[in-house]
This record gives sequence, structure tokens and C-alpha cells, in this order.
Amino acid sequence: MKETNYDYTRTKTGADYLNDGPPRAEFIPDGETAFVPVNGKSGLLVGAALVGVGLFSILAPGAAGISLATLLTGGLGVYGVAQIIAFARLPWDRRSGWTLANGIAMTLLSFFTLWMALTTPFGMVSMIASLASVAAFFGLLAGVGQLFQYTTLRRTKSPGAGWVLASGIVNMLVGLVVMAAPVAGWFALSTLWGAFLAGSGVAVLAESCSGHRGLRAVE
Repeated sequence: MKETNYDYTRTKTGADYLNDGPPRAEFIPDGETAFVPVNGKSGLLVGAALVGVGLFSILAPGAAGISLATLLTGGLGVYGVAQIIAFARLPWDRRSGWTLANGIAMTLLSFFTLWMALTTPFGMVSMIASLASVAAFFGLLAGVGQLFQYTTLRRTKSPGAGWVLASGIVNMLVGLVVMAAPVAGWFALSTLWGAFLAGSGVAVLAESCSGHRGLRAVE
């Protein structure tokens, strides 16, 4: 690979005038395109982590579902505390009572749900059922919204309308199934997410370990 500079005697094109910076070195490979690595060790670490989490969710869906439910419930409590802090930091004329009420409600609900899950025999089941029902409800709303979006895309003859319709139907079906059996649906979704994460991790590992290693050409 040898390095040459731009020839100032050649006729300039419109692309040259669009480049406001100084002339840059141009690398001319010996019969091949120059590449730089995009995914290296970071790709291996991310891929291995995705595969590990995915296999854990597939092989131990119960533990994965409980861990995910606990994490989400704790996250709601942290979000509620953050809203309370944000309310306290705002000036008096910009404070909203709804923000404070929402923060207090989410914090109390999160800590009460976690306390019930850790101290009562069926508290964990109740927590999972509640989270699954809420997730299913939002899934139904998303599916209905995608159906309305499909009608708009179909009327305007925009591309991708069929994919939006399929996604909306899937979201509604999954939401109905989870609402009918919240606990079983929650663990089933944990297994499906595990398979998705494991597949994504294998793809990242294959890209990082291949001969190209996610290479891109130097412009």
C-alpha cells in the first residue's frame, strides 16, 4: 500500500469544491480495497454476553423471568424517585403536582410490590402477573395503533404497509395470550427473548470472528 497526495494540476470537479478541508492523503492499495476493522474485541465481548444472557433465559426461563420482573419493578421505583427529585429541583412557578403525584405513586407501588414479592409466598407470582398484564395491555395498544397506521399507509400507497399490518396482528395476539395467562405468558416471553438474544449474539460473534471482521472500506 502506498500513499500519494492529490495532484493539483488535474482538473477539479464539483466534489473537490465541496470539500472545504485541506487535501487529505489518498491510500491506493495494491490491487485491493483498503479496510479498517469495525468490530474487534468489543464485538466478541458483546456477542458472548448476548449469547450468555440468551442461553440463561432459554435454559432457566423461571429464574430469568423472576430476575426480569424484579429488575423492571425496581426500575419503576428508581424512575419514581427521579421524578420526585426533578420536581424538587424545579422553581415554584414551574412545578407540576401531577409530576410529584406520579413519582410518589410509582415509588410506593414499586417498593410495596418488591416487599410483597420478597416476604410473602405468592408475592412474586402477583408481581409477575401485574407486570405481564401491563405489558400485554401496552402490546394491545401498540397493535391497535399499527392497524390504524396500516390503513393510512394503504390509503397513501406507501411501501411497508404489509409489514406494519403483520406486526400489529402479532402484537395484538401476543397481548391477548399474555392477558389470558399472565404468569405463563411472562415466562414464555422470557424464553422467546432468550432465543432472540442468543441468535443476535451468534451473529455478532460470527461477524467478529470472520475473515472480514465487520470491515469497511476507507473512503
